[in-house]
Amino acid sequence: MDIIEHQALNCDYFFMSANAISASGELMNIDGIGNRVAALIYGPKNVIVIAGINKVEQNLDLAILRAKTKAASLIVLRFSKNEISSFEELLNKAQSACSQLVITNMSTFKDRIKVIIVGESLGF
Repeated sequence: MDIIEHQALNCDYFFMSANAISASGELMNIDGIGNRVAALIYGPKNVIVIAGINKVEQNLDLAILRAKTKAASLIVLRFSKNEISSFEELLNKAQSACSQLVITNMSTFKDRIKVIIVGESLGF
């Protein structure tokens, strides 16, 4: 892992998005190596999650499904689109990209995580 991923754990503010958010407030994130979810869980003094309304799902099951299918597939396409030869291969790679699946429903430290929902579609 590069040193920048480690340094992010010591910053005052960490900005990120979520792969999905349930209507009841759980954040759903997948991560290949875990650096993004590690910063969400522990490290930075403040975590700011900015997500479009398109990432809000009716319940946790739908949020997990969104992260595992839509978000993971688009992440794989973004980083290895020239290496994908079929839809089945895309799904297989997306499943392996979901090696770190984290559901966050609260922070141990009061007010450390702040979530901003933007009233338009942002990201995937």
